[in-house]
Amino acid sequence: MLNQKQFLTVLVWNIAKILIAFLVGSLAVYTLTQKISQVSKSLEEERTSITILENRGDSFTLLRDSFVTVGKADVQVENAFPDPENIVPFTAALNGLADRSSVSQTLNYGAASGNYIDYTLNVNGNIAAWIAYLKSFERLPFMTTISSLTLTSSDKNGWEGNSNLILQGRVYTNLTLLGE
Repeated sequence: MLNQKQFLTVLVWNIAKILIAFLVGSLAVYTLTQKISQVSKSLEEERTSITILENRGDSFTLLRDSFVTVGKADVQVENAFPDPENIVPFTAALNGLADRSSVSQTLNYGAASGNYIDYTLNVNGNIAAWIAYLKSFERLPFMTTISSLTLTSSDKNGWEGNSNLILQGRVYTNLTLLGE
């Protein structure tokens, strides 16, 4: 049998083994918990990245579809604002409009002022020609406004006969697009 000293030595040794096993186990559990936490955080970041990429993909698809919808409209918008140094396309459009509507017109421009140029149109014709002229004017591919419209006639039939229409308006130039 074991004497008291041997018994205490065995007992201390067994308690030390248990404590060492407990410490090693605790250390292993702590280390594994840290690793699991890191992996979990990494997975969460990856999920967030995937969600962001999916949203970007959706945004890209929407943007691409919008460009398909817009098509060549951006070119039309740019062309709607003529260069203030070259107002010839606007003048040509108005002259063509007068020819198609069977009216005679005189066109006078004011000085360019910032992002627009004021103009005055003096149009001679009858009511049917004016209606055709104004309907076509409305469809002109230029950004323009009419600020004043005056109708005068010296014909015995009044404005239904040959009359004079004075339009005062403004055509906006490409300086509008540039923010100048």
